[in-house]
Amino acid sequence: CRWQQPLFVLIWKKEKNIYNINPSSGTEVIINISGVLKNGKKFSENQVFQIKNFPNLQMNINNLIGFKVRMQKHNLLNAIIKGSFPDKNIGLQCTIKGFELRIPGYSSIHIDGNKIKEEYYKKIVSKVKIGDEIVISDIRFTVNITANICKTNPIIIEIY
Repeated sequence: CRWQQPLFVLIWKKEKNIYNINPSSGTEVIINISGVLKNGKKFSENQVFQIKNFPNLQMNINNLIGFKVRMQKHNLLNAIIKGSFPDKNIGLQCTIKGFELRIPGYSSIHIDGNKIKEEYYKKIVSKVKIGDEIVISDIRFTVNITANICKTNPIIIEIY
């Protein structure tokens, strides 16, 4: 293989005939593959791949996507926080490890995991009223690759 553009590229074999490529910089990688087929015929092929930055994670609660969502109080019980990438071709999986939940007039509630469990739900329900906005922020997560993905938007839940 011949590399053009990136200054530094990591390549490793994942399994038979499958390789991972990790370019350090640049906008594209050109891979030149050449070989000899079983019948003795030689071949050579160039393929250009774009290098893209990862977009921000798109956070959602109970599959309601958006910076601000509307929910009734009872829908907060066992509500699940998820993260996904808008570009489905990326193929990354996000696991939520925890988050902060802020209720107007009260200190933040630290929640481990991706779900608003019953113990937290009881605290929330006793404190919020219609029209209040609950903020889910400081969302901690991991993705299934080694990458520098650090931006998540908070989720604002308007209670109706």
